[in-house]
Amino acid sequence: MKKTSLFILLLFCALSVFSQKQNPTRKLSNTEKILGLSRLWEGVRNNFVYYDHLKFNWDSLYSASIQKVLDTKDSYSYIKELERIVASVKDGHTYIIHDVTPDLKDIIKPAPFTTKFIDGKVFVDKVWSSDFISKGVKRGVEVTAINGIDVIKYGEEVLVQYIPSSTTQWLDYKVFNRYELTKGKRTIHVNVEFYDGEKKFSIDVDRDKNWDIQQKERKSHQTETDDYSSLKYSKLDNNIGLLTISDFMNDSFTQLFDSLYSEILQSKALIIDLRDNGGGRSNYADYILTHLSSKPIKTSSWSSRMYIPAHASWNYPPEWFSSPSEYLTPVENKKIYDKPIVVLVNAGTFSSSEDFCVKFRGMKRGKLMGTTTGGSTGNGVLITLIEGIASANICSKKDISPDGVAFVGVGVIPDIEAKETKQSFIDKKDIILEKALLELLKN
Repeated sequence: MKKTSLFILLLFCALSVFSQKQNPTRKLSNTEKILGLSRLWEGVRNNFVYYDHLKFNWDSLYSASIQKVLDTKDSYSYIKELERIVASVKDGHTYIIHDVTPDLKDIIKPAPFTTKFIDGKVFVDKVWSSDFISKGVKRGVEVTAINGIDVIKYGEEVLVQYIPSSTTQWLDYKVFNRYELTKGKRTIHVNVEFYDGEKKFSIDVDRDKNWDIQQKERKSHQTETDDYSSLKYSKLDNNIGLLTISDFMNDSFTQLFDSLYSEILQSKALIIDLRDNGGGRSNYADYILTHLSSKPIKTSSWSSRMYIPAHASWNYPPEWFSSPSEYLTPVENKKIYDKPIVVLVNAGTFSSSEDFCVKFRGMKRGKLMGTTTGGSTGNGVLITLIEGIASANICSKKDISPDGVAFVGVGVIPDIEAKETKQSFIDKKDIILEKALLELLKN
């Protein structure tokens, strides 16, 4: 996936969750509401690369949605309705982009804790309020219900309808991790039920509660995000290197990698950690791959829909533009890293990081380890729905891995499955990394 599309997606997520700078909400006219919906309908109909895979009639959904968008009370509820509509196409690279928020009094906020989805259950991760800690909410406590509804059922029935996704594992990853589960208007309380292993207890959560622990960390510059970097390298036991790639977004990505490469070359084996890597520029992913093989690297083939009006007038069948696999040239004037490699993946491995995985697999340079990836990639056509209010990104490119296997809508299945457990999570023990080390030490 190209940088622009992913940047827009990340920007949208950031604005809709945490932005304190509010875009003044203005009342939309009925004409604008219909125009935005119609442009979305047309954009998907003309550009969506998986349009022929839809299991429902897109025109019928458009017709049924007209009154629903007209009935929306404000621009925020209008945007939510568009999100629900576009999520129905079930594609992780087709989504609404906006910076509309409710009125200041109804700013969207989560409860002061994050969550982690493990083995079909939801657990508390980071707690930002000392008041919550005093009530028994701590890392590892299970979240069992939201507003009296089983937590999994709540996610599936209340939240999933707004999430653009090509796979169930990406939906679970987006809904049940971090802050998504408890987001809502700050003025509306949410009831959360917990289970600490012995008893269940509920807390009526004021989303506007003071996040005192986070505030203290920010003042002392000790937050986890302070240590964030697109690329990190460290040396583990037995001279095994660990290259953690958080994203392929940084404009200085190639320079960062170059600054680490001489040290990487000194390792006797390498673990590349792509877990939770949401993607970015595919050429950055390719840049790393060209350092890992002395042979040309086969890329994915791709295709996109074509429309020629004259052909339509002659009743031609649907037409496609297809591009076969090409080959990346190994880096020149540098030593190639030719030692054993394991790549770590999970459901948060997405977009260009998945492109990395399928090319790496085709190189036969090592194993993929972890859980099945998010299952979505492609380039989007950006369409303005309402000027200054909302746009849509419509996936226009279908990718097939170098070995001919489709991974969009499925995910890249690892060669070696390795899952986090509740106990390893509580113990802050990375058992997937440990398994990768054992795999490399076998060689």
